[in-house]
Amino acid sequence: MRLLLFGFSLFLFACGTKEPVRQHPNRWADARLMAVLDAQDHRDVAALCALLKDTSAVVRAASALAFASVQDSAGMPCLLDILGDPDPVVRAHAVFALGFVADSLAVYRMGQQAQYETDSAVRQAMCHAVFMALARNHATDVTFLMAHLANGDSVIRTRAAALLGRCPKGSLLSHEADIVHAVSKEKYSEVRASLALA
Repeated sequence: MRLLLFGFSLFLFACGTKEPVRQHPNRWADARLMAVLDAQDHRDVAALCALLKDTSAVVRAASALAFASVQDSAGMPCLLDILGDPDPVVRAHAVFALGFVADSLAVYRMGQQAQYETDSAVRQAMCHAVFMALARNHATDVTFLMAHLANGDSVIRTRAAALLGRCPKGSLLSHEADIVHAVSKEKYSEVRASLALA
């Protein structure tokens, strides 16, 4: 009996013991990553382009992502150059950043690169970036946005629905039946909410 009680006591003690706090390495202690932050803060496109050539994939990925914040079209050539980077995270961050600044030529280049892209997450990021780039010029084009409500990608449908919700009422009236039909078919609540607003 005493052994049994002792065993339960040990068990209860183990349940109440806190796990040791794990120390995660501070990746921002790397001076090269601090250089990325500095270039981002100063919107220094030339410095970020140089960092995209770093030997570290982590630095290249951070630099590509920094362009999404800087949103300067002067960085497009550098971002397009790394669409062939060996690291998929770098490629995904590059296309994400391109979505904010891409012109028709950049959209075409992403479309070309997508044919050779082997990573499904990067291909999906390319689709999102292309939609973001096109939507900048078609933000109030109801026909364009309605066409993307049939897209198999829920992120694109969500963005298209959100843009529809911001369109002028007059431009939506002739599409009312199609919007109601899209609401009835849509399974994602976020998309339905934006469509209902439209």
